[in-house]
Amino acid sequence: MTGDITEQGVAVYAASFGQRRLWYAQRLEPTSPIANVPLAIRLRGPFDSVAWQRAVDMVVARHDTLRTCLADRGGAPEQVVLDTCRVRVEIEEIPESDASAFLDRVATTPFDPTVAPLLRIAVARFADEDHLLAMTMHHAVTDGWSYGVLLRELSDSYAAIRSGAIVDPPELTVQYGDYAEWQQDAVAAGRWADQADFWRAELADVPLVLDLPTDRPRPAVRSTAGEAIPFTVPAPTAAGIREAARRLGGTVHMALMAAFQAVLADVAGQDRFVVGTAVSGRSPAAVENLIGFFVNTVPVTADCSGTPTFPELFGRVRERLLRAYAHQDLPLEHIVDAVRPPRDPARTPLFQAILTYGPHPIAELRLPDIAPEYVCVAPSGGCHSDLDLIIYDDGKRLQGYLIRPAALIDDERASAWARRLLGLLEDIAAGVERALCTNARPTQTIPARVVAPADAAAADGPRTDLQRFVTEIWTQLLGLDSVGVHEDLFACGGDSLQAIRLLSRVETRTGRSIGLADFLRTPTVAGLAALLATNPAAGESDSVPLGPSVRIPARVSYGQHRLWFMQRLEPDSTTYTVPVSARVRGALDLAALQQAVEVIVARHDVLRTRLADTGGIPEQLVAADFRVSIQVEDVAETGAADFVARITDTPFDLTTLPLLRIAVARFDAADHMLVIAMHHAITDGWSIDLLLRELSLCYNAFLNGTTPVLPDIPLRYGDYAEWQRAMVEARRWDDQSSFWRTELADWPLTLELPTDRPRPDIRTGHGQSLHFVVPAHTTAGIRAAARRCGGTVHMVLMAAFQAVLAELSGQDRFVVGTAVSGRGPAAVDNVVGFFVNTIPVKADCSGAPDRPELFDRVRRNLLRAYTNQDLPLEHIVEAVRPPRDLGRTPLFQAVLTFATDPCAELRLGATRIEPRPVLQHAARTDITVEIHDTTPALDGVVEFSTDLFDPVTVASFTDRLLEELAQWNR
Repeated sequence: MTGDITEQGVAVYAASFGQRRLWYAQRLEPTSPIANVPLAIRLRGPFDSVAWQRAVDMVVARHDTLRTCLADRGGAPEQVVLDTCRVRVEIEEIPESDASAFLDRVATTPFDPTVAPLLRIAVARFADEDHLLAMTMHHAVTDGWSYGVLLRELSDSYAAIRSGAIVDPPELTVQYGDYAEWQQDAVAAGRWADQADFWRAELADVPLVLDLPTDRPRPAVRSTAGEAIPFTVPAPTAAGIREAARRLGGTVHMALMAAFQAVLADVAGQDRFVVGTAVSGRSPAAVENLIGFFVNTVPVTADCSGTPTFPELFGRVRERLLRAYAHQDLPLEHIVDAVRPPRDPARTPLFQAILTYGPHPIAELRLPDIAPEYVCVAPSGGCHSDLDLIIYDDGKRLQGYLIRPAALIDDERASAWARRLLGLLEDIAAGVERALCTNARPTQTIPARVVAPADAAAADGPRTDLQRFVTEIWTQLLGLDSVGVHEDLFACGGDSLQAIRLLSRVETRTGRSIGLADFLRTPTVAGLAALLATNPAAGESDSVPLGPSVRIPARVSYGQHRLWFMQRLEPDSTTYTVPVSARVRGALDLAALQQAVEVIVARHDVLRTRLADTGGIPEQLVAADFRVSIQVEDVAETGAADFVARITDTPFDLTTLPLLRIAVARFDAADHMLVIAMHHAITDGWSIDLLLRELSLCYNAFLNGTTPVLPDIPLRYGDYAEWQRAMVEARRWDDQSSFWRTELADWPLTLELPTDRPRPDIRTGHGQSLHFVVPAHTTAGIRAAARRCGGTVHMVLMAAFQAVLAELSGQDRFVVGTAVSGRGPAAVDNVVGFFVNTIPVKADCSGAPDRPELFDRVRRNLLRAYTNQDLPLEHIVEAVRPPRDLGRTPLFQAVLTFATDPCAELRLGATRIEPRPVLQHAARTDITVEIHDTTPALDGVVEFSTDLFDPVTVASFTDRLLEELAQWNR
C-alpha cells in the first residue's frame, strides 16, 4: 500500500475526485439514497448460503474498497481502509409476495459514507431452491464495471468452496487507493492539460443549457429526488438496433445516444445542446480487475440541426462520442473548471441530461447448478440531472430506466417521453428512415415502477424446428441458458473459432454444410436456420463422400506433401516443428500423465504415423503399436530455457517415428515444465487444443482411479487425406481455382519491406522469434472495436497488420497470408492431424482509409477468402501462377495467424498451468505474426527471416504494430 498507515492498523488514502463529488453531494442531502447502486438476481437451484458467506468474506478481504469508508479531514474527505471488516449476508425467509418490499428496503436505505462497509448483501429465501439475492453498494466504492468484477470473483470463490478446492487467488498488486493517488498526481502534474484544452474548445459556443418543458417552476436550488420509469426494449427490437449500429460502423451506445438526442431535441425544441454520458475511467490496465468508483461522466455535444435522417445523426454522434472517448481521463470536475460555465445552483453544469449504457453484470454470475435470472430493480430514487436515461444490456434485451426529477416533471410527461423513445428505437430497428420525425409512433404502455423477475426471452425465442435445433447447439457451445434468435454470435461472447465449431456441429447432425462467410453475414440463430432451410444435405450435393478409405496405406495430404518436399530441401530445419510449453505448479502425477499419453497415442493413428517415399506420392505408414515415453529430467530452474530448446530445436525426420516428443523438467516435487513438440505434418493449432483437452481428461480420470470416456473417432487422418485428393481429382473445387485466379489477377504479389540485408537468391528457413504481449486495455479495445464494426478480433488484427505493412513498405496494395482451420467436413472435428490451410488475403490500403473503412475492406476480403478456403495452398499457387522467385514465398511474404490459447485446454488435477512462449529459430516467410487469444491480454510471437532482418528491426516493427492496435481503442 502507498497510503499512510495509522496506529490502529488502517490505511488512509486521498479520496478520488469522484468520491469527493459524492461526499459533497451527500453533505447537502444526507438522507438521499441517490448514491446507492442496487442489484437483484433470482437464484433458482441449490443455493449454499454458508459457502456464499465464505465467498463474500474472501472477496472483501481481497479488495480494499469493500473495507473502505470516507472520513472528514478538515472539510475534505479521505479514504480510510480498515484492516478487517465483515459484510454479513442477511438471510430472510419471506413469501414471494413480500419480494418488492424486501428489495426496496435493501436498495433504498441510505448509507452513512463514514461507516464501513459500504456494501449490503441480503438473500430472501422463498423455498429450498428459490432465492432472491439483493446487493447494494455506495457509489463511492463501486460502478457498473465493478459489479461485474465482484460477481465474477464471488462466483469463482463460491464454486471452489463448494468443490472443496483450495482457494488462493493472487494478491492484487494495486488497490483503489493507489489509483486515487495516481489520479491526484496526474492532475497536479498537468498530465491532462491537453484534455482540458480540448474540452474548452469542444464546448465553446455550444449551448450549455437544455430547456426541457417542466410541470412546475424550477426551484432555486436543484433537488436530487427522482422517480424511475422502467421499460424494456424487447429482444427483436434490440437485435435490430444492434444490426443498424453495425451497418453504420458503430455501437449500440451510439445508436441509443442518437435516439436520446433526437427525443430531447424534439421535446425541448432545441437542435444544439450537450448530453452527458458515462465512460469506464479505467485507462490504466492495472485497475481492470479492481472494485471501485472509476466511472467518469463526459460531455457529448448534440447537433440535430437540419432535420437529419438517422444515419446522418448517427454519424454526427459517432464522431462526437469518439472525440469524447479520446479525452475521457480528465475528471468531470476538472472539465467544468476548464470550461467555466455560468454558475446556476438550479441546474447541473454543462449538461442536464445523461445517458448511461453498459452490460448487465449478471453474465459474470456463474454458480454451480443455479440458473440466475435478472430482476428489475430501479435505481434508488435519485436523479443526477434533469433527465437520466440508464440502459442495461444483458445480450438479449435492453432494460431501461428513465429517471425524472420529482420537483420538476410529472410521471405522465416523463412516461410520454419514454414511449416516444421506445417508438423511435422500434423505427430504427425496423430500418425506417423518417425515424427522427417528431411523430414517432407510440408503443407499449409504460407501467408503474415494478420490481419483479424479468420475462424470459420468449418474445425472441425460436419459432420453427430449425431455429429450435440451432438454438440447442448454440447454447451448448457458448454455455448459455438461452439465446434470442436475432442475437449476434459475437455479441453473445463468441468468436470466429466458435463460429467454425458451430457450423461443424450443425453439419454433423444435419449433413448440411454452411460456408463460414455466408454465416458471418447474418451470425444469428435465425440467419443460420434460414441458410439451413435453403442448403442441400450432403447426399444431395456434389461433394465426394468422406468415409473410411479403402486405400491402405493412405497417400499424404497436400499439406503433408509440401512439408515432405521442404524437408528434402532442408533436412535439419525446425521450421515446421510445433512446440507447446507450460509451467505446471503443483503436484504432477507422472505415472497418470504417461498413462494418458499412451491412451492418446493409441487413439489417434496420426501420432503413430511416419511418411515413406514410394517413388511417387509419399504414403502415410501407421504403426499398429507404438509407445511415446515421456522424457523426465531433474533440472535446475536456471536450466529451463536450455531444456526447452533441446526438446524443440532438435529436428524431426519425417521417415522415422516418433513425430511427437513429450518431456517434463522437474524443478522440485511441485514445480515442473511440460514441453510438447510435434512435426507440423501430424498436427495444427486445432489439433493441439484437441490433444491437450483429451490428455487432460485422461489424466484426471487416471488420477481419480476411473476410466476415461472419450468420443468415438469414426475416421482417421489418412481417410481425410484420401478424400482431399479425391475432391481435387474430381475437380470439385474448380470454382475455387477460378475464384483465386480472378481475385489475385493484376494484384501485386510481392511485398517490398525494407530489409537489413539484400535478399538471397534462394530463401532459407533461417529465422528467429520475438515474444510480445498486447496489453489488457488494448486487448479490450480491440474486442470492443470488433463488436462495434460488426466483425471479429481476427479482422481487427488483420487491419492493423496491413496498415503497418503498408506504412513500412510504402505499398498500398499487396497480399497477406492467414491460416484457416481447413476442417470443412464435420466428421474430422475430433481427429488430430495437419488440416490447417493458409490462404491469401488481399490488402487494399489505397486512398488513406480511416480505420472503420480499412476494417470494412479487410472484412470483405476475408469473407471472400473464407468462402474459398478448401482449395489447398499448393493448388491456389498453381491456379494463379505467380512469377517464379526462389528468394520469396509465392503469393505472399507476410502471414498473420490468430489462434486460441494453446494451453487453455490443459487442466491437470489441482495444478496451476502457466503457458510459456517457445521462441524458435526458423522462419516460414519473411515475417509471420502469430497471436493467441489469451485473457486478459493477447499473447504474440513474431517470427522473421534472419537472412533479411535484424532483431532490433523486428522489435521496432512489433512496437509499431502495438501502437497501431492501441489506436483501435479510441
